[in-house]
Amino acid sequence: MSLRQIREKSGYRQLDLAEYLGVTQVTYHRYESGEREPSIEQLKKLSAFFSVSIDSILDNCAEEKDVLSQYERQLIEAARNADKRARTDALMLLKANDRSSI
Repeated sequence: MSLRQIREKSGYRQLDLAEYLGVTQVTYHRYESGEREPSIEQLKKLSAFFSVSIDSILDNCAEEKDVLSQYERQLIEAARNADKRARTDALMLLKANDRSSI
């Protein structure tokens, strides 16, 4: 999976990632098109942002299932910030809804 595919699957725009990396949108576009390579620090940031390895970004081998969508990232962040009771309640609700769709 290419950097572009990873970004699109995650639900972000080029501008979002450009701002996150502190580069212009044109520069970020060049990373995706292969016209330019990101620095090691930028690769580290992209790796952390998308929760994939640097190798996945460089080798275009990230599995689609390994890339979290923006919604999934928000769910994880909310769960991390919630207290134990809220996490338990949310998990039970999600599992109950999952069973009802079977």
